[in-house]
Amino acid sequence: MTRIGSKTQSAVRKAKQRKREKAQSNVTVSEYGVTLSQNGHVKKRKEEKNIEREELELDEQSPTPPPILNQDFYDLYQAFEQETGKPLSPMQIEELKYMLDDYKPDLILEALREAASQGKANFAYIQAILKRWRQDNLMTVELVRNAKAARERQKQGVQQTNKADNFPVLPF
Repeated sequence: MTRIGSKTQSAVRKAKQRKREKAQSNVTVSEYGVTLSQNGHVKKRKEEKNIEREELELDEQSPTPPPILNQDFYDLYQAFEQETGKPLSPMQIEELKYMLDDYKPDLILEALREAASQGKANFAYIQAILKRWRQDNLMTVELVRNAKAARERQKQGVQQTNKADNFPVLPF
């Protein structure tokens, strides 16, 4: 049973064949080796396409130049990814670049470790740590670690003096 107004598969196939034949008959060859269709479209020869493909393959095979960013940035980027467990956003990458303009890479890494030890490895917290260190004039990792050790000794000294008092604690 055929429906009125619908095309059969063979009719569709024949229409496509006629369309292809018509398109091929519209093409003429010029003396310059370029094929022109009668409607003005220019088609490249196979050789030109092959040359372009070869050039693209050579471009893909050539090593890409190293990124403009330096090794310090790369190391910090890796450390941030490792501590946070996710890649940095473009905005965080910009923040990291700005941090590198203001602080030494090892100081930023120490601030990251400090923030991670507190369970707060985010950029705002790290920037606050760096800002506090700058206010305290702690601009090297050695100075930061010495200040941290002095603070720990002071805490232990206060705790030991409380134990040495031997006075009973009175509830007031």
